[in-house]
Amino acid sequence: MLMDPNKALIFGLVAPLVTGLLVPFLAVRANWRDVAGPVGAVVTFLAAIEVARDVLAGGAPSWILAELAPGIELGFRVTPLGAIFGLVASGLWILAAIYSTGYMRGNHEKHQTRFAAFYAVAVHAALGVAWSGNLLVLFVFYEILTFSTFPLVTHKDSKAARDAGRLYMSILVGSSVVLLLPAVIYVWMMTGRLDFVPGGILAGHDGNAGGRAHAHGVEIGEADASFGEAFHCWRPIEVVQRVSLGNTIGIYEKGNGRIHDAHIIDEKDHDVRLVRSECRGC
Repeated sequence: MLMDPNKALIFGLVAPLVTGLLVPFLAVRANWRDVAGPVGAVVTFLAAIEVARDVLAGGAPSWILAELAPGIELGFRVTPLGAIFGLVASGLWILAAIYSTGYMRGNHEKHQTRFAAFYAVAVHAALGVAWSGNLLVLFVFYEILTFSTFPLVTHKDSKAARDAGRLYMSILVGSSVVLLLPAVIYVWMMTGRLDFVPGGILAGHDGNAGGRAHAHGVEIGEADASFGEAFHCWRPIEVVQRVSLGNTIGIYEKGNGRIHDAHIIDEKDHDVRLVRSECRGC
């Protein structure tokens, strides 16, 4: 092993956060700023590999920052599924950092520094969710993830982007506070603990209470699955119309095949691209 698994866990969590904090100070040096993202991503990915290797060998890397109350710790403990998610999130960050740098520069996008900084913080939050040691830590980092991705949703600073951002925040924050937080409190009141254990923390508790908790969990899961499209109706709709020698070949909407009105934002080589942000299913 290149690194102790517990230290690798800390490195994996801290590296993207440090990257996100460092990027704004490199704004005056664009090349350094654009290198910081891929470098931070590689460091994070290497740490995630070490964490995954230890989990594969039967270990469970952990890091406890503090004990907030009996049975509630502010800490991290990696499960097999969390190790996989950590590898995916950190690995994709490498590709995304390289691609987004080229895209931003090629299109002369505004707020490139802000985008890179908040993207790194979002990766930090995603790893916090993946490696969380209990439901409370998962909830906290889920909220960090939501708030850190808000600037990414509203990156264009257009009215449509700002409207989408407000809808995005109201849906994700609202649903987590109304659905997830009460579920966390309910589990704590019933079991006195929030950590993740094999077989679940409800095992061995009163059957009726366990049944009620299970029902609540199923209801929350079904709500997210059934209303997933409506919950994410903030997403921009992209419509493309291809014009060739005056003949319209086709108009379509990416996602569900419906046609909507849109406005032209680019025209080149007889191709007309139309984009409009709308609320899916709202």
